[in-house]
Amino acid sequence: MRTILAFTFALATLTTLSAQSPPSSDITTIFQVATKASVAVVASDASGKPFSQGSGFLVSRDGKVITNLHVIQGAASAIVKFPDGAFYEVEGFLGTDTSMDIAVLKLRTSSKEFPFLRFADVDQVAIGQHVVAIGSPMSLENTVSDGIVSAIRAARDLDPRLDANLRVFQTTSPISPGSSGGALLNMQGEVIGITSFGIETGQNLNFVIPISYAKPLLETDHVRPFSQLPAAAAGDDMRRGLARLAGTYVGIWRSRPSGAGALALTVEVENSRLRASAEITGSPSGYKGDSLTASNLKDMGDGVWSVEFTGEHSKLTATGIFKPGSFVGDFSYQYSNHRPPDRGKWIVSRH
Repeated sequence: MRTILAFTFALATLTTLSAQSPPSSDITTIFQVATKASVAVVASDASGKPFSQGSGFLVSRDGKVITNLHVIQGAASAIVKFPDGAFYEVEGFLGTDTSMDIAVLKLRTSSKEFPFLRFADVDQVAIGQHVVAIGSPMSLENTVSDGIVSAIRAARDLDPRLDANLRVFQTTSPISPGSSGGALLNMQGEVIGITSFGIETGQNLNFVIPISYAKPLLETDHVRPFSQLPAAAAGDDMRRGLARLAGTYVGIWRSRPSGAGALALTVEVENSRLRASAEITGSPSGYKGDSLTASNLKDMGDGVWSVEFTGEHSKLTATGIFKPGSFVGDFSYQYSNHRPPDRGKWIVSRH
């Protein structure tokens, strides 16, 4: 990732829901209180089949829930699950912001009053301060982790889909897939932001949308159906796929004409753009390192992905089953235009 120049951070002040911040608490106390207002969000398609699970948190007694828009994008319905096992149907959404990846949901309920989290004054957030995250990473509901605010950055430098004026908090608090939409809290148990995305090729490089950006979406009580959710922008699936693919893989290849050899594949994501290199060794001796660039990534459905890399002298097309940590399938490799492509099976795993 290229160096991001320091800049002045300024956000509109958000009025907190309490007149005065409570005293600082330990993580155990914060968790015991905040977990009661933290939920898992499960989105389903038109057939009722769940296709996405993320995190969320309540911000009002009448059941308003904040999460990331990408958690529910494309959904026909959704439910939320509380730590005590209770489920509530999502009636619809109150508002969304595609450029900041925020959605506010409304639970279907008649009289129940829900616990909710209070907002921090984001202008008071400081680099180095201790923070706590609560969410459902990898579907492990009700997970708590802590860290610090490690930087404040321009979101556009991290993901071109996000608003040019958006600033995000960088945190070392561990966040994984499924954490999206969860709350990041200060040591008073107040929400400073929405845990949203991370850089998988690094360690503890995670980013949080400041809670102040959600305030305008809370100013309405008009509930809209999921059918009116904004569609995902073109290329969003591609970028999410690249992020999941990022890593260094090593393994073997086998083919009938050439026998067997080794395959190393390195995929990096920089500012949501993919850089890749591949090394194929074995027989024939023409297989040698060539700097390859990813030119295409396709989701073929049912967990099958196709990735194509091209270089100055060679072309590699790999189709197979990709899971976090491994990639298995068929390959076609052509070294120079004067040699027919070699085809075979390959298996690599994250190094």
